[in-house]
Amino acid sequence: MRYPLIWAALLLAALPSLGEGEAVKRVAVLYFEDHSHFDSPLGCGCIPDWKIFRLLFGTRSREYWDLKWGFRKMLNEHLDASGVYRSVSPREIEEACKKLGIKKLKDLSKKKELRAKLADELDLDAMIIGDVLRFSQERLRGKMGGGGIAGHPGTAYLMRMGAAGYFYIASVGLKIRVFDRSGEELSTFRVGKRATYSKGSIKTGLFQTIITDLGVETRIGRKPVKKLEKEPPIVEPYRLDMIKFASPEYHKTLFGQATDAALEEVVLRLRELIGPPLPAETPGSKAIRGKVIHVSPDGTVFINLGSDAGVWVGMRLEVVKPVKLTDPDTGEVLGETFERAGEVQIIEVLSPRLSKGRLTEGQAERGDLVRTPSR
Repeated sequence: MRYPLIWAALLLAALPSLGEGEAVKRVAVLYFEDHSHFDSPLGCGCIPDWKIFRLLFGTRSREYWDLKWGFRKMLNEHLDASGVYRSVSPREIEEACKKLGIKKLKDLSKKKELRAKLADELDLDAMIIGDVLRFSQERLRGKMGGGGIAGHPGTAYLMRMGAAGYFYIASVGLKIRVFDRSGEELSTFRVGKRATYSKGSIKTGLFQTIITDLGVETRIGRKPVKKLEKEPPIVEPYRLDMIKFASPEYHKTLFGQATDAALEEVVLRLRELIGPPLPAETPGSKAIRGKVIHVSPDGTVFINLGSDAGVWVGMRLEVVKPVKLTDPDTGEVLGETFERAGEVQIIEVLSPRLSKGRLTEGQAERGDLVRTPSR
């Protein structure tokens, strides 16, 4: 063979690419607009930022909720967690725009040629412009009972007998525009998601029973006798006002649950537009079975299945519990069946044998079986 050193060098250069799968696509979230008419730039906007309210409700500091910045940040996080996309940082976008002489990001919304130049400069597969159309939390309340003094948690609450019920709804609505690397607009679509939480309480003297979507809690005075197994979403205004928007703590709120659901939907819609396509679920496909290994207080579920089992972001698995079938007369165990307890949607594949998901329905506990939904 002539020129053996040249051939050897070419072979070595090719080795790193052997066996590689499809390249991760680069996506730039250019910016978000906010037309939600969110009622306050401070916190959740439910408590006025007056000194008297700080003294009464204990709000020592409040966080600025910048929806434009926060939704851009969180969508980038969801893109990176998908395993098939890599987000381009705002700093990279800013530096590229400066180099190309693009003065305002909003100019990219109007001019196709500018988008094409930016995509070429950053080697982008897609660009996204978002708009927050709806962002709100509403509360419905019902209350009845005898005389007494009701107050904020931490103040006196004296009542002989009473009942109260609360129903919370957090809503997030987004408008998303997607462009390809040539600057052409591929699609404009809307995503709307809601998250709900309800709780009620019955109080007789010092005894109080709190009934929620996540279970029952009992108290004697202020001391819990039986606590909820899972941490409920944060909905109280005085707590929301002290949470930094788009922070890990934000995802524990009802706002956060609706936001995550909306952004997960955006990533799934993006896969339909630019790929890679979601794995096909066919009746003859291999069934996936695993177990829940941990459930966080905020409803995050970890399972012992990962890329080795073919798990992918956006996949939905049902949670089932075994039920023994016994003879009513003899008590003999005749068999076993499974009852559906909930559903988990995968939000991140962490390793070949570990994935993270969120509960979209029902409940889950450590040791519960997860599997592809029965049809």
